[in-house]
Amino acid sequence: MKGHPFSVFLPFLSLLLLAGCGTPASVREGKLGGEHFTVAGSSLDWLEISYTPLPGDPDFPMPFRLSFFGSGEMVCRSGRSPLVWDDFSTRVDDPNWNDFRIDRIHIGETEMTALMQSMVDAGVVPPAWSRMSAGEMPRPPMVRLRGKISGKAVARQTDNRTVVRIIERQARRFGKL
Repeated sequence: MKGHPFSVFLPFLSLLLLAGCGTPASVREGKLGGEHFTVAGSSLDWLEISYTPLPGDPDFPMPFRLSFFGSGEMVCRSGRSPLVWDDFSTRVDDPNWNDFRIDRIHIGETEMTALMQSMVDAGVVPPAWSRMSAGEMPRPPMVRLRGKISGKAVARQTDNRTVVRIIERQARRFGKL
């Protein structure tokens, strides 16, 4: 769909590859990295990328969550509502309940498999990392990834400036989140 906010997200993958994200390294070293695996392509695959901004950041104040589903659907949620983080939130008395935007697009299973494979190849989507201790928890601005691709669990959270900047740069393409 030309002109749709999600149509500009697809160049995200080429930017990741050009940025040298395939270099194997750990998150704690401040670099992207991960084990390579082949995405088999399944409607059961899913990946979520959540972004938590630095409080009071005038350049990028809005939290958001991008969801990718193996069936080919992409969903972008943004705002300050509890619905951004939890689709089933019952906190209707939250003062920001109505501060919520959602966009959906269906790109097809084949295209979604290629999109997820590109993220794996770039090292953005590694298999699950070991748990981090409380002293190592990332601080905003931060990115959190979780999901399951080809039967492999994906879990990562980082305040690595390289990762955060890549996600911020791509999120700006959606316009005013």
